[in-house]
Amino acid sequence: MKTYRVIVMFPDVERRKKTLGPLHFLAACMFFFYYASILRGLHSTSIAYWTAMFLVGAWLVLFALAGKRLFSSEKDYATTSQGTRWVESGLFMAMALFAFYQGAAFIHGIILICWSLAFAFMAWTERTLFEPITVSISAKGVGIPRPGGLHWYAWSQIEGIILRPDYFTVLFPGNRHIQYEVSQFMRDSEIIEINEFCSSMLKQNTPT
Repeated sequence: MKTYRVIVMFPDVERRKKTLGPLHFLAACMFFFYYASILRGLHSTSIAYWTAMFLVGAWLVLFALAGKRLFSSEKDYATTSQGTRWVESGLFMAMALFAFYQGAAFIHGIILICWSLAFAFMAWTERTLFEPITVSISAKGVGIPRPGGLHWYAWSQIEGIILRPDYFTVLFPGNRHIQYEVSQFMRDSEIIEINEFCSSMLKQNTPT
């Protein structure tokens, strides 16, 4: 069964990408705050300890402010961002354990654990953030990307398909529609072929 795929852009995903830097900067600020307060007495005479912790925090700040300029490809940036997010989660979990070990206020340890879990959740949800988002078109129907996978609409549920170099639109009865911005270069021949395929599928599935 032949399947066409069109790479599209999701506004929500693009907004999420723009928050990566600020969230890494927030992690760096939180790290330095707890690093300077809760862990103040831990190995306070160890130069190696303080240097290592400072360098980790400095890397978080550098990556937050200039991460996109440090990596030539979006894939490398995405991989490093996710890895840094796991590092942030591990750091906050370690600080929570240190806080409990030092006998600090119980609430501080709980807050640190919550931050650790939050950064772990971010790392998990960001794993596919930079992967192409595609609409699938086949004899089965049109597969619209949704969290957890594609949601398929049968051709009998669709009133029309419009594919242009900039936008992909699915028309439904009742003047409803779904529209996405196309984020890949498509040749005219490709657009014509997909539109003709959609037209033939719609004709075959239109009640007589």
